Amino acid sequence: MTNYQGNGAYCYANGGSMLLASIGETVSPSLLEVASGFSLGASLVRHDLLHFDQAMSSPDQALNHAFHHLGFQVTENVKGNDASMPIDELTEALKNGPALLGPLDMGMLTYLPNHPFLHGCDHYVLAIKIEGDRLLLHDPAGYPYVWFPIAQLENAWRAKSIEWSSGAYRYWTSPKRMENASDGVLAQRLLSFYEKIYRRHQNEYQSGSAIIYQKATDMQRDLVSMAEKEHLRHFAFPVGARRALDFSQFFQQSSPTFSSLKKAQAEIFGECYTYASYEDWRMVGETLEKLGGVEQEIERLFRENIES
Repeated sequence: MTNYQGNGAYCYANGGSMLLASIGETVSPSLLEVASGFSLGASLVRHDLLHFDQAMSSPDQALNHAFHHLGFQVTENVKGNDASMPIDELTEALKNGPALLGPLDMGMLTYLPNHPFLHGCDHYVLAIKIEGDRLLLHDPAGYPYVWFPIAQLENAWRAKSIEWSSGAYRYWTSPKRMENASDGVLAQRLLSFYEKIYRRHQNEYQSGSAIIYQKATDMQRDLVSMAEKEHLRHFAFPVGARRALDFSQFFQQSSPTFSSLKKAQAEIFGECYTYASYEDWRMVGETLEKLGGVEQEIERLFRENIES
């Protein structure tokens, strides 16, 4: 299998990897993504746009799942929606090590060149230290050692428009290794977790292969908005391909059937993106039908009991 290394919208996985690296642990973003289980299935929960992830979770919950499955204890902090920004608390926490902040509203991260077009998009960054009225951070979107004004941090970090994440001002600190499971043990743990996810999804109307098929039909009938087409072209298709490939590579030995299906999905995501890049939306619709077919096979695999 040909590996992929390169850029991608892996903000929470990259951020989690950087946080664990602060205690000398080398955990790849790809492994964190797989351990989170977030990018399984498909959903319409956020803005009624097609996302290739599970509707019953969010990236912050996914991070907690990933840390737990990988054997780490990490302190999560979150405030109520009406709370004030805990800047003094964060300042103290950063004296003992970095903190992973998120979700943040990308549209309010003014150092990003295209931030005016990103309102409502969730993001995660690694906070390093606070000096005066500025926060030093690593942004996994490609911007290390950025200084961001504290005055602008409040609205970005409160992230009122990120409705799928509960609370405000969420951050993680103080990771500690509690267990070091073998790849085989981890694989079986994750397969059991995925099976629970798919069993929960089977009665959901707006999830899984059914909505992929519906979007495929809508795309071929030219019923999909330009906003959704841009979402698929700029985000969902390319990140979907990378995520599927990560799953495929991790499970090559422990679950070859699942691995093969995820590899097929990765290739189909790439094909979807190719047609989308040339605005051939009819062919995008036809290719989405193939994606729905593979997702249906994955659903059947887990619901009928995953291979051991």
